[in-house]
Amino acid sequence: MKRVIFIFVLFFIIVTAKAQYELQFGQLIKTIEFINPGYNAVQNEISGTLLYNNQWNGFPGSPNTGAASFHMPFPRKHFGIGALFLSETIGLRDLQTAAFSIDADVRLANEMYMTAGILGGYQLIDYHIEDGNTAYLESVSDIYNYGAPIAGAGLNLFYQNFHIGGSAYYQFAPGESNFVNLLTVYANASYWLKFSADWRFKTMGLFKSHGINSSIMEAGAFLLFKDWLWLGGSYRLGASAIVMGDLKVTNYMRVGYSYMVDAGELANFTGNSHEIQLHFTIPRKNRNLLSNR
Repeated sequence: MKRVIFIFVLFFIIVTAKAQYELQFGQLIKTIEFINPGYNAVQNEISGTLLYNNQWNGFPGSPNTGAASFHMPFPRKHFGIGALFLSETIGLRDLQTAAFSIDADVRLANEMYMTAGILGGYQLIDYHIEDGNTAYLESVSDIYNYGAPIAGAGLNLFYQNFHIGGSAYYQFAPGESNFVNLLTVYANASYWLKFSADWRFKTMGLFKSHGINSSIMEAGAFLLFKDWLWLGGSYRLGASAIVMGDLKVTNYMRVGYSYMVDAGELANFTGNSHEIQLHFTIPRKNRNLLSNR
């Protein structure tokens, strides 16, 4: 156990760099596969997630985010491969991301697993100022419109009903872009209690750091009925309150929805946010879902 703790501490100490990898999700606290490339390593089902977020509904230039992830495990070999695609529009800025990942799991003890994953991809950033007719706007376009590779890594520890994870992302922005951002780091934890054969209660926490002026601290709680229904919500400190629901429609598909109410300084000026999520799986016989999503 001391070795596991040491690995987690070392992972966060050595990662100090520049990056741009921010996601505008409402269900971020329970959609860990989008922020941690090692999270799905304990799953033995082929799975995929589609997500769309309309933030600050009715506010001009509000963020609109669409994302898709896919994961194919090879349980007997204890590794898997995945892909992630992201499209986001905020004001005049468009961001497109495509990335691929590989993950692996290691049994440390009875009911204790560690998983790790790495991700590599490419981002395109484009500011739509082509209607501008001044030399200044053209120079801004040349500086801030660029493409750059991204890299990420994630670690997770699963022990009985407890999960803790961390990840970090780095963007290799070209020097001529004048784009300076700090490393994006995520940390999350969850624990669930079993009330009966049908009912469970799950608590979650999330932290994100993207420089001094961009961070998230969030806590949430959910009531689960078997693997069919999630109901609950979360609160992002000084930012928003989020209500979430998740329903298993068939053995192959789940549908999730979240409604976010702003509670920060912009609450009087921005609208509320809506998000819908579809999660697909191809069940295997004798499946064993270790992570209890």
